[in-house]
Amino acid sequence: MEIGHLISLGAKDSCEFFHDPFKGKSDEGRVRKVLKVEPLPDGSGHFFNLSVQNKLINLDESIYIPVTKAEFAVFISTFNYILPYLLGWHTFANSIRPEGESRANARSGVENEWNR
Repeated sequence: MEIGHLISLGAKDSCEFFHDPFKGKSDEGRVRKVLKVEPLPDGSGHFFNLSVQNKLINLDESIYIPVTKAEFAVFISTFNYILPYLLGWHTFANSIRPEGESRANARSGVENEWNR
């Protein structure tokens, strides 16, 4: 779902993702990971802010990364490419053949021209 939010993010849009690895367990709330994506004030890209708070080891760190429109476009292109693999759709797509391919090969008994 998070990749979908990033892919659909407009030039003036922002989003925030929260993760607690101990959600539903006794240490819930002790580790907090937040990724915020906000537009840069001049409209030249987005600002990525990743912060991690870990009360178990007294850690509180943040990293701020400005990302230009061109860099963000590369992210989107990469996400669009890997998404079918993450969802397992590539397995289905690789298993189907174009219409008529299997019948033509069965009738002629020859290999596909591309495999020669």
